[in-house]
Amino acid sequence: MLKRILFFGFATLLSSCENSARFPGNRASSPDLAASDVQYHVNYLASDSLEGRLSGTPGNEKAAGYIAAEFERYGLQPFGENNGYEQRFDFVGGVNLGPNNRFTLQRAGRDTALALNADFIPAGFSASDSVNGEIVFAGYGISAEKLNYNDYANLDVNGKIVMALRYSPASNNPHASFAEYEPIRYKALQARQHGAKALLVVTNADSVAEPLPKLRFDRSAADAGLPVAYITPAAADWLLAASENSVKNLQTKISKTQKPNSFTIPETRAALTTDLTPERRTTANVIGKLPGSDPQLKEQAVIIGAHYDHLGRSSEGALDHDKEGEIHNGADDNASGTAGVLELAQYFAALEKRPRRSLVFIAFSGEELGLLGSTHYVNHPAFPLEQTIAMINMDMIGRMKDSALVVHGVGTAPQWQPLIERLHQPPQFKLSSKKEGPGPSDHSSFYQKNIPVLFFFTNQHEDYHRVTDDAEKINVEDEARILRFIAGLVTEIANQDSSLHFTKAESQQPAIRGFRVSLGTAPDYAAEVEGVKLSRVRQGSPAEKAGLQSGDIIIKFGKFEIKNVYDYTYALGEFSPGQKVPVVVKRGQQTVTLTVTLERSQRP
Repeated sequence: MLKRILFFGFATLLSSCENSARFPGNRASSPDLAASDVQYHVNYLASDSLEGRLSGTPGNEKAAGYIAAEFERYGLQPFGENNGYEQRFDFVGGVNLGPNNRFTLQRAGRDTALALNADFIPAGFSASDSVNGEIVFAGYGISAEKLNYNDYANLDVNGKIVMALRYSPASNNPHASFAEYEPIRYKALQARQHGAKALLVVTNADSVAEPLPKLRFDRSAADAGLPVAYITPAAADWLLAASENSVKNLQTKISKTQKPNSFTIPETRAALTTDLTPERRTTANVIGKLPGSDPQLKEQAVIIGAHYDHLGRSSEGALDHDKEGEIHNGADDNASGTAGVLELAQYFAALEKRPRRSLVFIAFSGEELGLLGSTHYVNHPAFPLEQTIAMINMDMIGRMKDSALVVHGVGTAPQWQPLIERLHQPPQFKLSSKKEGPGPSDHSSFYQKNIPVLFFFTNQHEDYHRVTDDAEKINVEDEARILRFIAGLVTEIANQDSSLHFTKAESQQPAIRGFRVSLGTAPDYAAEVEGVKLSRVRQGSPAEKAGLQSGDIIIKFGKFEIKNVYDYTYALGEFSPGQKVPVVVKRGQQTVTLTVTLERSQRP
């Protein structure tokens, strides 16, 4: 037994030495929540060597390794899988072309084969299928009752292949009224709703330098429900010659008149095979535990968390689309919050008298892709959720200005507000307390499980989701002040005799740009289903009044078949406040039809 203990101790020491060699831990760090230590963590996590920490990439793995090495250095217990710090999970993180993409056009008995990547390319969200049929030109593929414009009016596309122009009659002006109808996902929904077999999108006739877009994954594992492919204007012109038309002329005519010009292209057919392979990637939450000191209360825990992933080199989710391929380092979003988790872990681990309750420190991955890591954790908790009394989340806490600090979730337990007010004496910040529990960060996953949450945030800024969110811009002195405040709060709730009591604190449903109605639901972006799985139904919302429940999968909304969250979003935009809309959901093994009365959105 002694030999085994000695061997285990030697192996642990060896592992610690290996981690120290692999990752640049700050040996001079102190447990005093120092600004210099915050800067050290952010400098590494937001360095170019990690390439923006996109989930499932080597840079993301380096970040996870660094966090695990720091947890080990502080003496936290490994609380992931296989006696390690990582809780791994996989997800669809990309899409690749398969070997069987083929496209043949036929005009008046003549065939021509199109070349992949030169004449056509499937959209990244295309269904994989083989179709054959007549070709119908449907203008811009838009059906907009609000604008009295319908490319599908008096046009039979059932069982046929639709060809449509990219963008809209407004010439891709984002401020024009057609802007919400330009996304290709929307056009795919309309084509499918009208019975089309496939959608061909003609790239802009004015774009000579790059006629075909690159294969792009739009972060949704669900496809469009039919084959979708981009084709060049030259390929489209070969077909349109049968009607003595051209892409350029049609584009000019429709844009000038703002009126549809749709027709069946005579004597034309197409045979299209789209073959796309989802690319599954893996990433990890990093979890360390500091056991509580009280024999009974240590069976309860407070979770302290932040996400460590960011955008990498991707333009998906970025606000500077012209910077595709450049590194988005994400210093504030969210190397700052991750540094907070590390600093608090070191602070509490170094205390001579530990808190009575256990503390679980979690660095989540996949947040930028739809709260994937926190969703995975609450569905596979390392610490029982029923014994988790609170979750403290830090996201973007590094750009404090004029001492302004926002704290969301104070309505999720009646004890939060008086506790925060007491700890904030004398006032240290310009504190803005928000009651709502749900929100666009990882605390929302815990709120859905009826756990009291707090979310600390220092507001957005001009560098948010841009390549300019760099380490030198972090206000480390004020972040250290925030961490001292959080440390005091965690100490209070981890040591008090009584537990927190969860209360619902719903937010108003935010309006989707250009949409007039609210349903009161939140999608589960981590769910790989056909349709839209609901992670939350807001209390008192139209959805709750109609009988929708968390976990329902919406498969039809009004006349629209729902294959993915994009279909759901666009379908919602077709309705007005006060309308009664039938909604079909899958609930376990049952299919249930409900009627929802839509309400006006709370935001303009």
